[in-house]
Amino acid sequence: MMRLDEQQTAFLRDLAEGSLDPGDWLAWWDANAAAIEAVTSPGLFLAIKPRGVESNGANAAALGSQKGACKALDQLNISYERSNRYQLGWQQDFQQFLKAKELKTAARLAEYEPRIAELKSQFPRFAKFLMANVTRIVEMGAPAREDELAHIEAELGRSLPVAYAKFLRCARTLVVDDVLQFTSTHPFIHHSTGSGLSTERMLCIADFWLDADGDQAMIDVGADVTEDPPVLYYAHEAPGLKLRTIATHFTEWVEALPRDLKQ
Repeated sequence: MMRLDEQQTAFLRDLAEGSLDPGDWLAWWDANAAAIEAVTSPGLFLAIKPRGVESNGANAAALGSQKGACKALDQLNISYERSNRYQLGWQQDFQQFLKAKELKTAARLAEYEPRIAELKSQFPRFAKFLMANVTRIVEMGAPAREDELAHIEAELGRSLPVAYAKFLRCARTLVVDDVLQFTSTHPFIHHSTGSGLSTERMLCIADFWLDADGDQAMIDVGADVTEDPPVLYYAHEAPGLKLRTIATHFTEWVEALPRDLKQ
């Protein structure tokens, strides 16, 4: 049986009637949660307990707790006049969140649109996907300069495939969510002589987490490398053979990325 004391009951009534600032409610709860838990049922305690402060804000947490406070007061047959203060506060917070999100999207679009336009001439489907999903772009660096490409090739000791170099001339780095990661550490020569088909001396061009974290996209830069070579997928946790071809050409792979990134 619920045994709220006079002070606890008064505070829950203040919450129900909206006379408490959300911050004051949260501070009171932190100081009194153990006492409330001791005199209420588990279900009622969870109904009153504030939730989602970090993700949804204090008004949303107070709104959820208000419902629990009303439930407790109803069980005690205590009259109150429920306020919509926290509901209105949460709605205002949500509108501010949407506005901030719109501003952030506009800022990203302004920053990335010229770089996406560079991609459009070479990789139109992928560029269209990026324009429609600009909020998913974590990073999109400036196009690689010719001296940067020359430096990369000098470090690798080989020329970059033409199609891949075209991509880098549009965006040196590109990270979409955590699935696709062309970073400043790419490309590099992979060294692996583990079980399955060896990736020794293959060119790792991106982290590509299609199957699992830590997987990579690669190009075999052995003999007879074409201008638009096949792309292979290195699934490091796969049993047996760890390499499989996922596109017959680099351009084909990039243009198919919207399908993989939608999954």
